[in-house]
Amino acid sequence: MRQFFKFLFASCLGTFIALFVIFFIVVGSIGALASKADQATPVSANSVLHLKLNQAIPELMDNIETASFELDPERTLGLHDIIKAIEKAKDDDKIKGIFLEPEMPMASFTTMRTIREALVDFRTSGKFIYAYAPYYAQGGYYLSSVADKVTLAPLGVVDWRGFSAQYPFFKDVLDRIGVDYEVFFAGRYKSASEPYRRNSMSEPSKDQTRAFLGEMYRLMLEDVSETRGLSTAALDRLAATYAGIDPDDALSTGLVDQIIYREELLDQLRGQIGLESNEDINFVKLGGYYNPLLEDVNHGGEKIALLMAEGVIVDGKGQVAQVGDKTYVKLIEELKNDESVKAVVLRVNSPGGSAMASDHIWQALMDLKASGKPLVVSMGAVAASGGYYIAAPADHILAEPSTITGSIGVVSAIPQFQELLKQKIGVHFDSVKTGPFAAGINPAFDMSEGEKALLRARTQKMYETFLSRVSTGREMLVSEVDSVAQGRVWVGTTAKEIGLVDELGNLDAAITKAAELASLEDYHTTTYPTPQHPWERLANELLNPQDALQKMALKEQLGSFYPYYNYLKEMSDGQGMQMRLPFMMDGGF
Repeated sequence: MRQFFKFLFASCLGTFIALFVIFFIVVGSIGALASKADQATPVSANSVLHLKLNQAIPELMDNIETASFELDPERTLGLHDIIKAIEKAKDDDKIKGIFLEPEMPMASFTTMRTIREALVDFRTSGKFIYAYAPYYAQGGYYLSSVADKVTLAPLGVVDWRGFSAQYPFFKDVLDRIGVDYEVFFAGRYKSASEPYRRNSMSEPSKDQTRAFLGEMYRLMLEDVSETRGLSTAALDRLAATYAGIDPDDALSTGLVDQIIYREELLDQLRGQIGLESNEDINFVKLGGYYNPLLEDVNHGGEKIALLMAEGVIVDGKGQVAQVGDKTYVKLIEELKNDESVKAVVLRVNSPGGSAMASDHIWQALMDLKASGKPLVVSMGAVAASGGYYIAAPADHILAEPSTITGSIGVVSAIPQFQELLKQKIGVHFDSVKTGPFAAGINPAFDMSEGEKALLRARTQKMYETFLSRVSTGREMLVSEVDSVAQGRVWVGTTAKEIGLVDELGNLDAAITKAAELASLEDYHTTTYPTPQHPWERLANELLNPQDALQKMALKEQLGSFYPYYNYLKEMSDGQGMQMRLPFMMDGGF
């Protein structure tokens, strides 16, 4: 027996030592990789900034969901870092121009429009922008249309076709498996529940979608018209006929300037910067050229806090690319109590989510305002439903012209599994109750009329609370808010006309407004929350390999359909009432 325990002890000790050694090897490797990831790339004379932008573009650096187990991950610059990189290149004598190769950018129209405006400004320096792609997704073409020369591969395609909004509907598949939903919603246009109760869009949903898509399409036509020298009417005709699907038509109609192979274009690029035909072009990658952690930061003057609220609003701490109420309430309280913070700019890029979590964040922001610190909201691509709820307390709200906002409404969807359990599986439930509501809202039993009445009343009360919050923040009558609410989605330009936002402008304009309200002349900004480093993500993946592997497998199997799965999962995971934007938009963006 003593020998057994001796061997057992030796085995455990050996395992412990092995794990200890592996831990330090992993930590050491991660530390080295982290250090490598934060090193700047030297820039030599006659360099060209190479922009592909074919990855997701978050608002906050590295704020994207990943599951890759990459041992040498590249940092993902946030939108505002990309803008600063382009601004830096504009004034950098070593950067002679920009080479764009954006085949399939994965970003919203508003995000691409913000980058495009920075490229338009870059051109005022006199430096060149060349664009090339074998296939231009519409977002890639929209961005590239700013270039001095837009080129296409001989067998290429320009996916110029206009906008659409994609709504997945699940009622039939739920019927087939025996699952029904009891749905309660407040707001005539609040269509987030439609996928569970319909197989097609309602007319109110179609009306609001036509309105905001039409306005965004108008903005895109005007932007491309200005740089390509084509009228908006001509561009509309080219979209209607899908002329860009044929490379010769794309050239003859003026969508592109040249049909050419990439290597031939590189020869032209060499001539542009004065290189011999056999010399290599020094392409500088965006991530290597600009690292916000290494840039000189002006810490002089007073501090304006830039709080980034990006992703679905959820209960609890939340994960990467989510707005967890516990995390954000704590952050807001810290900013309120930090005497060095003189004003707060809340950057909202969120379709909403949990009504309860949204309300907790709203209360924290109200407390911050009560402390006397100005609160300014800057809206990104989307600030709708719960995203608008948390924006409502602001002293001043700025939106981009193409921001999707509003959607002031509430929805509850309760699954009912009776048919699935009884008819499909053969499981039956029975109960004894001391009162009509003693079993709670139980998906194993048919919902009583009394339970339905309670949930209907609670949903309506939450809607009235939403109206009240907006009424207080916007200094509007509740009836005035209700007339533009009803769950309706608005685009930024219209939202300004109806009083849901104060001004059209970007993040810089919001920061300037916050400084004005706080009477600041000398100030700097600090971003919250702190961006998660890639090695932190890697460590989390190693600690939770099952979750990471599941995400990798789903993304691999579902491909372009993964966002639809993720949308359905987020809706299903939502606890309680939801303030959520109901759709996914498509158009090559």
